[in-house]
Amino acid sequence: MAIVHLPGTMVSFKCTDALDDKGYVLKLNDDGTVSLCGSYEVPFGVAFKDTKNPITETPEANRNVPVIVSGVAYVQYEIGPGEDIVPGCLVGMKAAHSPGRVTRFVDGDTVTAWADAYDATNAETITDEIITVIREYKYVVGVALEKVDAPAEGTKTGVVKVLLLRVM
Repeated sequence: MAIVHLPGTMVSFKCTDALDDKGYVLKLNDDGTVSLCGSYEVPFGVAFKDTKNPITETPEANRNVPVIVSGVAYVQYEIGPGEDIVPGCLVGMKAAHSPGRVTRFVDGDTVTAWADAYDATNAETITDEIITVIREYKYVVGVALEKVDAPAEGTKTGVVKVLLLRVM
């Protein structure tokens, strides 16, 4: 039996993007490389470190980067007004402001007012909306363990401690 990945250890992947800091959320590409995870893309893991050249200190693409896929990690965020991150709230890539940075995850963006009486059409609409909401959870990165106050205007960036989840 061969052990490929021990629990609690990191796996290294070639990252096709230049990372200037640790904590960026990455997606797994079809060719086995990783790159910055965009809005409404499925997250794979979090970069443990940057991809800077150790001599020039310049971030470089197509370099190996250790990726955290479970446990607790410091994750890059970008939030706007009204998007306070509080301990216990979900953070993810749903409606993220920029690639690789989480925002507060808000579920249940349903718009249909459900009727008091149900017929086949209403039941189908309700089922479709529930399925849509459930599918959004694949964009979750994890549970915030620290508080970050939202800015009054514009956006704010930084890192927040997150318990990584795998919701698929």
